Amino acid sequence: FEKIYIVNLPARSDHRDHMALAAALSDLEVEFRDGVVGSTVLDKVLPPPGSRQRLKDGEIGCWRAHMDILQQ
Repeated sequence: FEKIYIVNLPARSDHRDHMALAAALSDLEVEFRDGVVGSTVLDKVLPPPGSRQRLKDGEIGCWRAHMDILQQ
């Protein structure tokens, strides 16, 4: 792998702590990226139109966070 990203909501520092420890014990180099709260994502950026009706906020936030990483 070129790089391992760990997507984590900033409010969940406990998850970040666990992953940092696991990475250190495994001798893996990781990069933390902030997760996205799905309710903050505008409807107009969701593919396809009307996706909010089928997706939960957590799923939308997960999708947006991963798209943000891919755009770099």
